[in-house]
Formats: sequence, C-alpha cells, structure tokens
Amino acid sequence: MCLTRNSFMLAVLCGAGALSFCGCDSASDRTVVRVSGTVTLDGQPLPEGQIRFVPIEGTSGPTSGATIQQGDYRVTNRGGVPPGQHRVEIRALRPNQQGHKASDTTPGYEAGELLHEQYLPARYNSASELTASVPADVRRFEQDFELRQEVAP
Repeated sequence: MCLTRNSFMLAVLCGAGALSFCGCDSASDRTVVRVSGTVTLDGQPLPEGQIRFVPIEGTSGPTSGATIQQGDYRVTNRGGVPPGQHRVEIRALRPNQQGHKASDTTPGYEAGELLHEQYLPARYNSASELTASVPADVRRFEQDFELRQEVAP
C-alpha cells in the first residue's frame, strides 16, 4: 500500500512539473490591451465600418479588429490588441453611387441586389498610412481617428 501511495505522489509531482512547462506561449498568457475610440469622417462619426490593427515593426501577435457603429469601436476579440506598433486599416461600405446591380453569378449578392463599394480613400485601408502605438503597461487604451475624404482638384 505504501509503495502505491509513493508512486501516486511521484506521478502527481511529475505531472505538475510537466504542466508548469506547458502553455507558456498560449493565447491566454499573451498581454493584450482593450483598445477603443472613435472614428470620424470629415468631422462626423463614421456610421458603420470595420477597423483592424495589423502588427508591424517587430510586434508579435494576431491581427485584431472590431466593428464601428456610429463612430465608436471597441476591440475586445481575443482579449484586445497586442502591445506594440500597428498599421490601422479602416473600411466602410455603401451602396454604389452608379446604381450597379448584382448578376446571377455575383458572389455574396442576390441577383438584382445593389452592389456595395468601399468609399473611404485607400490611404485608410488597402494602402493605409494610419498607425497606432499600443502601450504594454495599460489594460485599456483610447485611440481616435479623424479621417478626411479626398477632395477632387
């Protein structure tokens, strides 16, 4: 009986030691910051859209993002945004201004449905010039973005 008890205790101690080495790089151990703020376009809240924080310059971690509603966003998916430098992409869609409609073969649309278009300048999304530096020593961080439409010459 004593041998069984000692074997059991040895197995428990070995298991606890092994567990202490596991999960050191798990998502739950990463430091993240809950980032929130506002997005305005020409001084008005962006009605709706998407915001993404893409790690750059040696910042590790996944891309984080959130929806924008009435100018407000709050990144809480995956716990938030990894600290460090990020390129920020902001997208917003609206029904296209030319009245183009989907055909039977247009992916993601019903036939005859009005097609949508990205209406923010590329410098805010596909060729984004926006950046954010998320500090590591806070749990919450506020970052606002003021966007301007390009004015035709």
